[in-house]
Amino acid sequence: MQVKLSRANQETAVGEGLALGCVALGVESFNAAKMTIEFAFVRAWRDWSYRSHFPAVRADLRRNDLLRIISKSPRRRSAHLTGWASEWPFVPFISESWNIEDVAEMLEEQTEVPLRGWIDLAQPFLDQLSPECWQQQSLSAALASSLDTVPQDDRLEGQRIGL
Repeated sequence: MQVKLSRANQETAVGEGLALGCVALGVESFNAAKMTIEFAFVRAWRDWSYRSHFPAVRADLRRNDLLRIISKSPRRRSAHLTGWASEWPFVPFISESWNIEDVAEMLEEQTEVPLRGWIDLAQPFLDQLSPECWQQQSLSAALASSLDTVPQDDRLEGQRIGL
């Protein structure tokens, strides 16, 4: 049974989930023109199998909520395990005392979207941005062990991959 979330909670979940997916893919930051980011998200959102879980979030030519969602993240008053630390460039994070699987599990309890689902949103979004638009960290041993849910041959090793 699908969880019913308020509009604000849907937006927060999508922002957190996209950040989680980016972190899981090893992305440190991305930066591009507003329209480039919005079009990348429109394309990723259009084909994402979990978008029906978030009917209040819009990503089309008339309205695209992504930048508003991300820009609200650093100003949230309550503590969150994942989100966006800054804008222009956009820096995804997970709390230092947590690992990717634990954050994904908590987000999945709220949204019914597993880590693989958030990666499936983040990867096509990043694929739509040119490689110069984003920076990727090389995977440390800690992050690599944290990504046990991603098949070994699909892990990032300092380059862009297609999951």
